[in-house]
Amino acid sequence: MRYVKIGFVVILFIMLYLYGHKDAVADVPMNQLENAVVTGSGISVDTMTKGDDKQVRRFYNIAPEDVQYFLYVPSTVMSVDEILVIKAKSNEQAESLRDVVNSRLDSQKKSFEQYGTNQMGLLNNAVLEIKGNYLLFAVSEKASELKEQFENTIRK
Repeated sequence: MRYVKIGFVVILFIMLYLYGHKDAVADVPMNQLENAVVTGSGISVDTMTKGDDKQVRRFYNIAPEDVQYFLYVPSTVMSVDEILVIKAKSNEQAESLRDVVNSRLDSQKKSFEQYGTNQMGLLNNAVLEIKGNYLLFAVSEKASELKEQFENTIRK
């Protein structure tokens, strides 16, 4: 009976440990994360433009000095392909950014709902993923590949 109690306590500690670390992410430098996500997903960013602080503020209403990020935006007004990865200062900050990114997605959907069937398909299948203090927003035919590379790169 004593061994059963000890075994139960050991299993309980293991479960608590695993539960506490299920969302643990590695501290990955942004240039390494960008290279892994973009290159590893097989996406071509030739039809996109590398975003800057001005676009992060304009499209997402995010103060660029408050986060680390990389951004690719459409190079034409008829395209919706977009990749945003943010490394926030905390998990809570990353969660709070979900609403502003969803606002961007909603705005794009409103812009294309009447005439952009291909664009609406991409927007309806957009990925918005938060892991720890990282956020991924991807609108692309390869959104699932981007998500997979993102998760693999930041996984501890």
